[in-house]
Amino acid sequence: MGGNGVKSKRLLVLVYDGIANSVFDNLVLLPAEKKIESGLFAHVDIVLFETNYAESVERAKKLQAFHRAISFHIIRRLPVAGRLSVSVLAPVLARWLLD
Repeated sequence: MGGNGVKSKRLLVLVYDGIANSVFDNLVLLPAEKKIESGLFAHVDIVLFETNYAESVERAKKLQAFHRAISFHIIRRLPVAGRLSVSVLAPVLARWLLD
């Protein structure tokens, strides 16, 4: 634990539905904020797989200004649904996690 009683743990959240999804704020962002405020985690990394990369990066930048303890990481998602797109993205995520 750090000096202020907050654990120095980081939470990793993977989001495949996208930052523009209507439920992103309530089902991803709000719970992440609550976990930080409660002291369970010091930082939350949200990894988003996005088809509309440029728009997603802009929204993430705006959110980042208000949520300093949350980092948004955008990875390009293929416009293909199902297992194929996940299997192609798995190595990308693995490389990101190892860096």
